[in-house]
This record gives sequence, C-alpha cells and structure tokens, in this order.
Amino acid sequence: LANLIHPERGIHVHYNWWSDEVWLRHEEVDSLFTDNTDYTWGVQDGSGLEQIGTFSEIMLPMLQKDLLGASEYACNELLNGGTAGLVVLPAGFEQYNFRSFYRPFPEGGVEMDWGSWAVGFEEWDGNWYITYLVHYQWEI
Repeated sequence: LANLIHPERGIHVHYNWWSDEVWLRHEEVDSLFTDNTDYTWGVQDGSGLEQIGTFSEIMLPMLQKDLLGASEYACNELLNGGTAGLVVLPAGFEQYNFRSFYRPFPEGGVEMDWGSWAVGFEEWDGNWYITYLVHYQWEI
C-alpha cells in the first residue's frame, strides 16, 4: 500500500464523509496493519460514540467488508444505497478523480446494510497516487 501513497503528501482517510479526516504520512502507511497507534477516526452515526482504535481495529474491517466485497464500480460517481444522510465528497476532494466501490445490501437482507468507498487519485510528476479513502454507509 505504501508504494501507492505519495511519499510527501500521504493519504487522507475518512471514517465517514463528514468526519474529521485522519491524515497518514507515507512512513505511517508502511506499518499501518501492524501499528498499535490509536487514532480518532470519527463518530459513529446514531450513537455519537467516537471510533478510537488502530487502523486494523476500525478501518480494516470496513475495507474488507465494503471495498473487497464490492460488486459495483464507477469512476467519478458516488455509488450508494438508500440513506437519510447525504452522500457527497468531503470539501476539497472534488478536484481529484476517484473510483467508487459499492457493496449493495445482501439479497434478502436489510436494505440499510450496504457500504461504499471512494478512493481518490492524483497525478504527481507523472505518477498516480492514492490520495484519499472515504467510507459511506447508511445514516440516520
């Protein structure tokens, strides 16, 4: 993953589009899956509970479920299921191209059980890098 992150600009990660971002430096990404550093990733919709923990505890399960489980994809279009909340990019991210990865709710399942990721890219000195990850899910 670190090879896909700009060595000076790092990556911006959002637990949900409206949460404060966690900015990870390139050198942090190298050990992200084994690092024991706790981050405040955002607030859980509905309960208002802060999501505090390591990348592997908080973000990795959502990536595994919704990014790896995605079955629909789009370029520069946010794919999502039904929600009472907005589905928009965080301010300032509109300038970047992105790929949307959408996992619809399972057949016969609950319509609110969907997830989506926006993965933003930027070109820098002729190379392409991942610049942000933003998670979306049903909101109250």
